[in-house]
Amino acid sequence: MEQKKPCPNYLKLREEVEELGEDEENDYLARAVVKANIPSLMPNILLSIPQEQQDRMWETGSLDVRRALASDIYFLESLTDTQAKDIIDEDDIFLSRNVAEHMNWMNFDTLFVRLKKNAAKDEYDEYADDDEEDEEFMRLSEEQYTTLLNYIQEHPSPIVRNGLFINYDYDPDLIPPLNECLELGIEEFNMQILKESDLPYIKKLPWHILAYIGSNLERVRNIKLRNAIFKILLDHPDPEVRLSLAENRLLPTGMLKCLCSDPVQDIAKIAQSTVDIRSGLNDEFNNDCDDERGLFKTFLKKLGIRK
Repeated sequence: MEQKKPCPNYLKLREEVEELGEDEENDYLARAVVKANIPSLMPNILLSIPQEQQDRMWETGSLDVRRALASDIYFLESLTDTQAKDIIDEDDIFLSRNVAEHMNWMNFDTLFVRLKKNAAKDEYDEYADDDEEDEEFMRLSEEQYTTLLNYIQEHPSPIVRNGLFINYDYDPDLIPPLNECLELGIEEFNMQILKESDLPYIKKLPWHILAYIGSNLERVRNIKLRNAIFKILLDHPDPEVRLSLAENRLLPTGMLKCLCSDPVQDIAKIAQSTVDIRSGLNDEFNNDCDDERGLFKTFLKKLGIRK
């Protein structure tokens, strides 16, 4: 075990790190935290610096630094081939688990790159924001992504493999059913595995798992099943379960309105606030979307995906 080191003004340093926004000038503070070897402060500071500086921090080889960076989806979505190889070579359970949970972000980018490669560059340019954004999507090759996925799938530790069960890009048919997931200690899972046959089992689940389901209920694609689960959660006596629904801004407005008359006044107020936020977002979306939808349809036609 490493020796303890003096750290003057530790509480002040922690306060500064917790209040950081994204800024290139945070680089000096990031280096100080890494040099002082304080892993608990690394996630906030390392995720507040630009990508180029994050890459330099990764190259230091510090396992604590790499664990912190790999806990962030925005870092993982722009992972490089070299960084993916480092993850495999490091073979650290906690680092690999973070990657397993969020591989859908990397896969989205890989698929998007393939989509872009099918389009003539000059045709795509009018839809791209800038060249730098294009480069960000191209940092991880399809070949290295596949190698990394195979490493995760075949990892000897179930802690790593089970991370894929949360991943919404992973084939739900390869994930054990709900009861087996819970028996394995997996309390956060891909909602697409839920089936109508699970409804009696769901009724008996502890409140914290039901609250997780409520916070992610919009991910259940089967509308009939989603409505049935909603009814179970809506009737649950624990306010925390119903609160998970009231705070979920991605639920249909009709569901949220059911919570506006909840007997717990705080939940009713939060549900009404969520409805108001949804209404505002819908108005803004409808105003902005017509032009965007037209551009995207044109883009798909040029790719030959849509006639």
